[in-house]
Amino acid sequence: DRLSAFIALLAVHNQHVVLDVPHAIDNLTATAFGLAATTYIVLQQSTLHVRNATRIIRILRDELGVPPQRLKLLVNRYSKNAMLQLDDMSRALNMEIVDTVPNHYQRALESSDSGVPLYEVDRGAAITVSLLNLIAQMSGVKVGRPGLLRRALPGFLRH
Repeated sequence: DRLSAFIALLAVHNQHVVLDVPHAIDNLTATAFGLAATTYIVLQQSTLHVRNATRIIRILRDELGVPPQRLKLLVNRYSKNAMLQLDDMSRALNMEIVDTVPNHYQRALESSDSGVPLYEVDRGAAITVSLLNLIAQMSGVKVGRPGLLRRALPGFLRH
């Protein structure tokens, strides 16, 4: 009840509310899933992650009654050279993978450890661009990349 009230309060003051919940489903996470307009199930390219995602999807659909259209798959630390490919994962989960975040673990860790957002460290990095695209997909608002025009037209902007 208090979590529902808190999320409702956040929703009054914010256009989007994003909750990062653990993989374990309890009363609090069940409440969050019930209130969510969209639930992104984040997994990596491994059979263990696919098995866990299968279990979570089943619980969300069958036990918590979350409609399938509110569930989306996101692959984190994506590598096109991984043994388990996106098509394999999609087939195993019987769901489309809506987006990927590339595997730039070291860059993400450095950003986290330093407290400096990836966006400020390296706006052109594949992981940064991917996260900007994910934000645009989640919010429906295109997130611009300041500086793109400056790089494209350097001579005009210096005068």
